[in-house]
Amino acid sequence: MTLYMPSGAQYSFSGGTVNGQVVYGFSAAFAWRSMGITLGDSQIMFPLPTDFDQGDYGFYARGAKVQKKTKRQDLTVFGGAVSTQYFLPGFMGLKPTTPAALIFYKLALTNKWIFESHEVFESRQTAIQSLSYAFSPTLKAALSGGIGSNSPYAAAGLNLDSKRVIFHGNYATASARFRRIESPLYVVSESDHANARLEISPFDNFHLTAEHTNLLAPLDHGTSTAAKENTVGGSESLGWLSLSTDAFWSTSQGVHTTGRNYSAGLRLFSNWLNVNQSVSTTPALHNLYSTVIVENLRPELSLSEFITHSNGTTSLNIGGHYVGSHFSASVGWNEQFLPFNTKAPFQKVLSVQVSFRLPHDNSVQVQTMTDSMGHARYALMGTNDIYGEKSTSVGRSQELSFGKFLIRGRVVDEQGQPVEGAAIRLGQNLVFTDRDGEFLMRMKKPRQISLEVVPAEFTAPGAWRVVKAPSAVVPQLEAGVQPIEVQIAK
Repeated sequence: MTLYMPSGAQYSFSGGTVNGQVVYGFSAAFAWRSMGITLGDSQIMFPLPTDFDQGDYGFYARGAKVQKKTKRQDLTVFGGAVSTQYFLPGFMGLKPTTPAALIFYKLALTNKWIFESHEVFESRQTAIQSLSYAFSPTLKAALSGGIGSNSPYAAAGLNLDSKRVIFHGNYATASARFRRIESPLYVVSESDHANARLEISPFDNFHLTAEHTNLLAPLDHGTSTAAKENTVGGSESLGWLSLSTDAFWSTSQGVHTTGRNYSAGLRLFSNWLNVNQSVSTTPALHNLYSTVIVENLRPELSLSEFITHSNGTTSLNIGGHYVGSHFSASVGWNEQFLPFNTKAPFQKVLSVQVSFRLPHDNSVQVQTMTDSMGHARYALMGTNDIYGEKSTSVGRSQELSFGKFLIRGRVVDEQGQPVEGAAIRLGQNLVFTDRDGEFLMRMKKPRQISLEVVPAEFTAPGAWRVVKAPSAVVPQLEAGVQPIEVQIAK
């Protein structure tokens, strides 16, 4: 349950039982003197500029959190306890486990130099300092060093993000006991030693990738298990035909695993029917054949069938995708390569995502995630604006993970006034404008995607038509993103 108060505060409560235990969640978020204050449960993101996969590090905690952000500085102070989180569809509860306090500080020294400090005070201390430099909007380098749970840590990173070439590289030294925080469910794998990813797109429809990773996956008893993985692949799309191939080599717990994947896809009958066929193989597994068939019944509705055949056994799984004005849902299956799972590195993974659009520019999203062993976990995420006199936005995009490339735009009418509740389809995602007529979406890669205004899905009253809108957009780094303007009229 969520309550909106005239002062601009938001109060939320939830409760239930999980495995016979009573679990509850609560929070109160409000703005005070240009600061965002959250009392109760909150999500805290802990990325470092040297991370190989940025944006995937976060945890939940219960206590008091204060955030203050200016043009040059960003400060987060928290006191309370790191918590075990219980996720179920439509419900999230926390159980405090470890008392903790933290201070996260980010300072833009110049237009190119940025200093970051992450201090966590628990039974074991974390203190990591970082310094990053932007050679250009697309090329950045960073250094990080300190301790995590009293274990030494150091890393260097270099990222190039351009339209045709993407390179992410880092070198990190971390012991098996390194943790950013002490949490029973902190399962994010850390990079260790050299890691590099190169993506080359000489043409818009042709992509080559090569990746080398060294990972440390946390174990329950405070140590970690290591894995190495190498991947090379390529893909090409000819409109109605798409082809791709990937090869994997991994080592974990002394076991060497290799794998190959070939796939071909067809788009038939004006994109009404999509068929994708792939073959995966490892030494411990006979060829695994999988076929995915997708029927696009309507622009907002599709059905999918996932068929697999291996060792003489055939299975069929049904899924689908629906996008509406106030509700969207997606259930599907995909095949993942899991280097830490040496017995079955190729696994069929269930993906579920449900999103509700609520009043006051709020939304709630429930989705599944997969850990390093292929186990499914539930995540509950939300976005919200806090309304009230002279209120500010607090925690507007609190996702567990998000890309650093951004698509931002604004929808206005013929008089230049913002339109709230306009529906914009970006690729396969439907987004809505807020009270300022603005919309945004984050992506992990700067790949061009289609843009479509969908008047039939507008929550704004009236019959609208499109006056001006681009047909495709390319995500940009947040620091240099150029807003897109869409004009509509009644």
